[in-house]
Amino acid sequence: MLKQLRSVHALQMASRPLSTERLYDGNFLLTLLCQTCFVIAHSLMAHYARWVEFLGGNLTQVGWVMGSGAAVSLIARPW
Repeated sequence: MLKQLRSVHALQMASRPLSTERLYDGNFLLTLLCQTCFVIAHSLMAHYARWVEFLGGNLTQVGWVMGSGAAVSLIARPW
């Protein structure tokens, strides 16, 4: 029974014409760019405290900057 269903499905798929739509369109490229920026930002966050300390800041200032960024992201988030 399962073999017959598979063969019927294969015949149905073979009779359909191939799609002429592009696989990689503008939406895909925008999503790829957004994901790339997110990954870069996420990986840089681990080194952020050392960078601020290198510039002369302390951990309290790092906490204020990171906390402010989190608060602004909640306020600016589109619903």
